[in-house]
Amino acid sequence: MRIVSFSLVVPYVGIPHAGGEYYRRHLAALRSLGHDVVTVAPETEVNRIGRARTEDPGRVLLVPCEGCRGLRIADRVAAVLVPHWLAPSSRRALRRSPAVQDALGTAEFVEAQWEEMAFLLHGVNRPTALIAHDVPLQRELRWLRAARAQRAPRKVAWRAWRVCTVALTQPASFRGADVVITLSDKDAAQVRRASRRPRVVAIDPPLWDPSEHPEPPVDGSASARIGPVVFVAAFDRRENVEAAEWLLDEVWPTVLRALPETGLALVGAHPPESLQRRAALTAGVAVRGYVDDLDEVYRMASAAVVPLHSGAGVKFKTIDALLRGLPVVSTTVGAEGITDDEGRFPYPVTDDPQAFAAAVIAALHAVPAAHPEVTQWARTRYGTQRYARRLVEAMPALGGDPHTEPSRHPTP
Repeated sequence: MRIVSFSLVVPYVGIPHAGGEYYRRHLAALRSLGHDVVTVAPETEVNRIGRARTEDPGRVLLVPCEGCRGLRIADRVAAVLVPHWLAPSSRRALRRSPAVQDALGTAEFVEAQWEEMAFLLHGVNRPTALIAHDVPLQRELRWLRAARAQRAPRKVAWRAWRVCTVALTQPASFRGADVVITLSDKDAAQVRRASRRPRVVAIDPPLWDPSEHPEPPVDGSASARIGPVVFVAAFDRRENVEAAEWLLDEVWPTVLRALPETGLALVGAHPPESLQRRAALTAGVAVRGYVDDLDEVYRMASAAVVPLHSGAGVKFKTIDALLRGLPVVSTTVGAEGITDDEGRFPYPVTDDPQAFAAAVIAALHAVPAAHPEVTQWARTRYGTQRYARRLVEAMPALGGDPHTEPSRHPTP
């Protein structure tokens, strides 16, 4: 089947972007089912780099989106009024592109990655799907609550305005697709409430492919880890910087008093200078920035922390650490949607800084003891094979590859 996939980014091996990594694995799952997929994305410097690095640049269509002066003004206004929409200049370019129309003319299935691209599904006379990486209204509501906690009237008014605009405009995005796929049951419930669509399906993201990762042991036989605690995140996102600051100010001093030799590594692209200065004032803290090989980071770590208090969607950084057999301590935001089959968290989850610090200390005292059942559960639930089967269950039109018989096998 020929599939047109609208996306904000062009994925490639090593992309420093959790959503981009998910999309790369999603494309691999579609191709494993025998489908021919063309990615359509706005032409940006980042996406030109992505096309050069992707495994099959011939299956990528970049659309120039530079607009006239009037549209540039509209872009700035839209960023304020409808922050979860793609810029008007990009929307117009994608809709009017002859190359996009030609691709749609031969497509048998059309999907959109991220809500920003959902407008392209309206009026498409083909089966369609929207993959909602997160639910913007959830993120805006958390920022509103944070503004109220700060007792900042202007910020509260601004955030309340954004909540209203997202709440009013978001349902149209979801209603344009035949099926909406989310990455957690919680997000699926929110989409159903927002759009009253019955065809909303939660599918766990495909983050574990043994062929791409060294196989860490799951039987507790690993050698003792003596490395740092790690927080892996993209630090050009405000919620990740705020999480790191909370960790440094509220949690880490308690950990250091109990275990003065313990180190903390903040790993991820684009750490701001303010965070680097803050980290330099705390003993044992290293800001490493972007690294090519996260497997090496996790192999050297003693534990992973996910101290997020805002944001939306499933946090891949939490799953990544579980997949590699690391002890994980998370806040409730960092753990959202990542529960076992009985709805329980198989790792410590707390928003209290003292309880968070105590959980980190307990995890470090327990090293190198492992919880192989948690690691094996994560690798099964977030495996690529399971994901491909779930895609076919949600969208039977994607089935039919003779090498996979998804309808005959129950999903683990």
